Amino acid sequence: HPVRTANGETKAALVTLDAIEIDEIRIEQVDAFILPDDQLSVNLLGMSFLSKLESVEQRGGELVLKG
Repeated sequence: HPVRTANGETKAALVTLDAIEIDEIRIEQVDAFILPDDQLSVNLLGMSFLSKLESVEQRGGELVLKG
């Protein structure tokens, strides 16, 4: 799939992850894009994951997730 990032346009593979776990939060069946290694220097949590959470807040420079 063609995608646009902060680094410009590239292609990405659309996959469905069995689950993503962060501490005690586990979300199953999450759609994700896999980008070439040179496109992003960090992994990002997208809306396909964040929208399945109970709440998401930013407090004091931290992202607070509630499953």
